[in-house]
Amino acid sequence: MKKKLISALIIASMLMTTLIGCGASTTDVGETTNDEKIEEEVPDEKQTEVEVGKTTIHFWNSYTGSDGDILREFVKEFNETNEDGITVEMDIMPGDTFNQKLPQAISTNTAPDVVLWGYDALGSYVEEGAFASVDDYWEKGNVPKDDFYPSVLELYNIDGVQYEIPFVAFGASYYYWNKDLFEAAGLDPEKPATTWDEVAEYARKITDASKNVYGIGVHSGDYQMTHAMIVGKGYGWYDEETNTSDLAEPAVMDVFKTVQNMVQVDKSSPMNVTGNEFDTLFANGQIGQYLNGPWLLNALRESGVNFGVAVVPDGPVSLGSTGFAIPQNISEENKLAVYKFIDYMMSTEKVTEWSLRNGFPPVRISVAESDEIKQDSILQVYAQGLETAVPKYVGATKVSTIVSEVVGPLCEQVYFGNADVEESCKKAAEQMNELL
Repeated sequence: MKKKLISALIIASMLMTTLIGCGASTTDVGETTNDEKIEEEVPDEKQTEVEVGKTTIHFWNSYTGSDGDILREFVKEFNETNEDGITVEMDIMPGDTFNQKLPQAISTNTAPDVVLWGYDALGSYVEEGAFASVDDYWEKGNVPKDDFYPSVLELYNIDGVQYEIPFVAFGASYYYWNKDLFEAAGLDPEKPATTWDEVAEYARKITDASKNVYGIGVHSGDYQMTHAMIVGKGYGWYDEETNTSDLAEPAVMDVFKTVQNMVQVDKSSPMNVTGNEFDTLFANGQIGQYLNGPWLLNALRESGVNFGVAVVPDGPVSLGSTGFAIPQNISEENKLAVYKFIDYMMSTEKVTEWSLRNGFPPVRISVAESDEIKQDSILQVYAQGLETAVPKYVGATKVSTIVSEVVGPLCEQVYFGNADVEESCKKAAEQMNELL
């Protein structure tokens, strides 16, 4: 039984491909791994039903970038200031390592007390009984349920049970543009594209391959922009009600044709460039328009590139989020200690600080409406994307497989192999339907 469990969870984790962009989790933006163990504390605003004594809780995540440095500060402050005798020992590891270690730990009853991760593989873990309900947090914790965006809570609610408390959330993609390249191309640098037709038109005007300047960034294996365009048209990779592929829908095939045309006909994007390489190219002022998440912000600010940020053209995108989840084998004492740690991390002060320092929109509505956040124009754009984004594939168990085995190869064939769109999409739809 344990072999079956660990096999199922490892497959789910290894195939986990974030549908929210960047090709990685929202935290896999950094340089080094860190197995540091640190300690922290929670404000005692409301007593839980059981008193927490001297307790150590183990906390895993893959925040390996600059956001991990901030997370270490938070954990250290919690350990030094909480009055409940709670110590948080935090292990930060790369996403691939996390995805391998977690199912093994769950299967051998050595899982941490709390993890911070996305929702892509949550359905597979819940199906295997690997995670505990956190519904009782709304009674025992300090953060009111109605202060979270309902759509974000929905990402972690499977069959009426809440399995994660959101930590960050955002529109999966945002539209970045280079104001200097706009101006050089005769475009208004203060007016981003508002439709995909404009995106294509502006990309043609900006592109000057002789100067290594391109109007749009479509990276190798790209599905982020494709998914954003498809969701904007009211579709997804598949119809969640009928459980059948959307890839053969005419409107969806038109999306693939639009992107293929930008790459193959207009030559508005360089070929065979990875997402990380595009991050660098945009920061270096060589890409006019680019879709990415809010995790790009700090690097752009440091680069000095003259950029703007707007919501994605033509409609909403899917939601992205990471949250706190608790493995099933936790004791009641440790679960209550985790709730106090979540209270601290989700306090008004910490949510505000995290947003201002990392550039993510606040996941708590009251914080998003505060004057401090409203004064930041970029955070306002990010918040707008969060408010309009839609939850997709809640509780799904096969999306990661679909992306890795069907969608990724399809995008590669169509955009960089110049394969026939209709033929390729119909074949991919059949392949997806077999998986579904």
